[in-house]
Amino acid sequence: MTRKSPIERLAALRQHRLQLWREKIDAEAQTLALGNLSRVASSLAHDFKRDIALILNCVDVLESEHRAAGRDEVNDTCDMIRETGRAVLHRLGRLLLMTGRGQPGEEALSLTSSVSRFASSVQAFCATERIDFSVVLPEDEVLVFADSDQIQFVLEVLFENSRDALDGRRHDKSIGIATHLTEHEVLLFWRDNGSGMNQVARERCFEPFFTTRKSATGLGLFVARNIMKRHRGRIDLESREGEGTCVTLALPRPATAEIA
Repeated sequence: MTRKSPIERLAALRQHRLQLWREKIDAEAQTLALGNLSRVASSLAHDFKRDIALILNCVDVLESEHRAAGRDEVNDTCDMIRETGRAVLHRLGRLLLMTGRGQPGEEALSLTSSVSRFASSVQAFCATERIDFSVVLPEDEVLVFADSDQIQFVLEVLFENSRDALDGRRHDKSIGIATHLTEHEVLLFWRDNGSGMNQVARERCFEPFFTTRKSATGLGLFVARNIMKRHRGRIDLESREGEGTCVTLALPRPATAEIA
């Protein structure tokens, strides 16, 4: 083996230190960007929520006045305004989660019901896109201590990633969900047969702002991992380019006494 000269060793050491310095600067820049984004999002969300609440109250008053006058034809319009307002509030909630402002309000949650509810919400889209969306759940309820909205957010992130990974596939598109109980954990497996990830994407997919899509924020999996950590759980990902992806969500299994 050829030994490196002192100059070569010094150059290698300098290169290593430069790389560490770059990584430190990148990490500090990401932290600063997330902090600024979080403050702006929190301020905007507060204003938007107030304005939307006012709009929804006005809709209630408008509908009540028209009903008293016998004009039931405006009900559909009022319902549409309400639905749109609630959709905006949902997006604001997602924005706060993505900027780290949402803390879990844990309660005894039926994971089976939560997954079933989510599956129902995407059923129409999957039918239109000819995606075989299968859910295999135990007959008995699987209970965890979790924040329902935040778990729904994690499922939405996984679905959006799978949807995009399946976008270039014409036939046999599939997404599957299954659960497994261990002594201490509840495991949820999410699989798709989409495009999969290369090595670089696998290694960096949980980094903030990393994305392979032009229209994405690069925060979905980063926030999902933080949500799982705040629930004392974890998220693991396995993927091969051209072979699809499998994501495992793990949550602590509560003791019977805790649920009671």
